[in-house]
Amino acid sequence: MGDGYQIDLGAMDQLVTTLKAAAQTITDANTALQNASADQLGNDALNGAGRDFKDRWDYGTGQISDLTGKMTGALSATVQAYQDVETEIAKSFTSQQPSAPSTTPGTSQSAAGSAPPAQTAGSWISALNGDRAS
Repeated sequence: MGDGYQIDLGAMDQLVTTLKAAAQTITDANTALQNASADQLGNDALNGAGRDFKDRWDYGTGQISDLTGKMTGALSATVQAYQDVETEIAKSFTSQQPSAPSTTPGTSQSAAGSAPPAQTAGSWISALNGDRAS
């Protein structure tokens, strides 16, 4: 059996927050650039270079913004999916725990009784992993 892997959901949430902040910073920079006129830089050559830069900047930051939005959406969905799985696994352990056998006063349960043996966390994990121990 492999060692598996671990997901740091807190770190993933922080990455989503950081990416959203970066996208907002880019949006703010684009807004400021839209309000600036490339035609006021000086001579025609400089104005033309300013317009070319502005066009490339708008395109590039637009692409970054779109991709960042897609990444944050996907990462948020991934975090939620992992949290949902963790919740369901926790529920399965609490809902499937066998209850203690009930006995009435003055009687005892024999070793060959009908109550199933208590399950340990290890046996539940083995069952979840598909291991069928006899």
